[in-house]
Amino acid sequence: MMLAEGADVAVHDPYVEEYPGVDIKQELDAVLDGADAVVIFTAHRQYQSLDAGELSGTVSKPHPVIVDGRNVVDPDRFIGEGWIYKGIGRGDRNSHTIIEKR
Repeated sequence: MMLAEGADVAVHDPYVEEYPGVDIKQELDAVLDGADAVVIFTAHRQYQSLDAGELSGTVSKPHPVIVDGRNVVDPDRFIGEGWIYKGIGRGDRNSHTIIEKR
């Protein structure tokens, strides 16, 4: 659906090397470099340790979006770094005020 709407999509999965019609990269930094949004669809251990501050320096927007489909990141850390956080089943976090990072 994202591709149909014209989005550039980059996919990372440390356990999947290829999938029909999808270019999967093995280096997470290559996928995050210049991204407008990060979407997590799996609960791989590698994603549970994502650092909001480090990722802020990699993505392209001052208020990037993270969609946590598996509830693997700490919403408060991402919100505190100026991210727009959306999490499945975390409605209490989804309407947060956007914080200007100092």
